[in-house]
Amino acid sequence: MNTAQRVIVSAGKAALFSSGLLVLFLLYAEKIYNEWSVILIFSVGITFVIAIGMIVLTILPLYLIERSGISGDVIFKKYFPFYAIVFFSSCLFIVVSSEFNTIITAICVIAYFTAMMSWIWMFKPKR
Repeated sequence: MNTAQRVIVSAGKAALFSSGLLVLFLLYAEKIYNEWSVILIFSVGITFVIAIGMIVLTILPLYLIERSGISGDVIFKKYFPFYAIVFFSSCLFIVVSSEFNTIITAICVIAYFTAMMSWIWMFKPKR
């Protein structure tokens, strides 16, 4: 699978994953927010664009290193822990800065889990 196909497939999986998490959050928060159906309609499209942006800006440069002869497994083991630490710290900073706002916390949690799953989808060993 070439790089463009892998990015599109990973972004599609990330969009579906994050949309599913968003739907679960919106169903849980229905009592708090009554306008959730409008957000639900646009969630798949918006999360697909965000997923592609996230993968292209943060994960794709490391995937392109793989093309220079380094295996994906080595890249995953070398860079994933640092990526996870930096991304978790960034999400935690945003959540604390927002004084634990429910929507911002949910968005950060969804973004974190989607980013971690995107790493697995991009660097999954070929069988």
